[in-house]
Amino acid sequence: MGSKKKQNGKPKAEHCLVDAVEAACRAFNSPADADGLLKAATSLAAAVDALAAAQPAAPAAGDRGAARGALLAWGAERGVERHDRATLDAFGGSDQTAVVAAGAVAAGALVFAVPRRAMLVAAGGDAVGAFLETSGLGAKNPTVALALRVARERAAGAASPWRAYLDALPPTYDTPLFW
Repeated sequence: MGSKKKQNGKPKAEHCLVDAVEAACRAFNSPADADGLLKAATSLAAAVDALAAAQPAAPAAGDRGAARGALLAWGAERGVERHDRATLDAFGGSDQTAVVAAGAVAAGALVFAVPRRAMLVAAGGDAVGAFLETSGLGAKNPTVALALRVARERAAGAASPWRAYLDALPPTYDTPLFW
């Protein structure tokens, strides 16, 4: 695990990430400075790696079923409604999580209803959330903003209110959208 030292009251890895994102935004706003852009991108990659190293490991493949069960309990605590035949399970022979029906569900029936308080969003009451709001990055690139939020919450480990949700996510994923 990475360092848990704090700087200005924030975990060191989170503080470094915020600094690197700020530097990258400044560099991206001055694309004529190719050296500055490369340096900022390198610093950002290093900060993301440091934050990733500081976070707890994702559950092993055998623990994914337990993580799905914990996610259902976590959701129920936050007001997620679900059909009594709807559950979470592995999808298509992989370890990816999917909503599945354990029996027939009538057309038009509610399967899952997720209230806003159970949705992980980019905005938040910490340094990353404040930076996303003041920089405008969250509005300009919501995918990056959400990735930063997920990285921040993962780094918080057991202290994150999103822990059960994060444990149910795949440790990695591959999609052409991000190639």
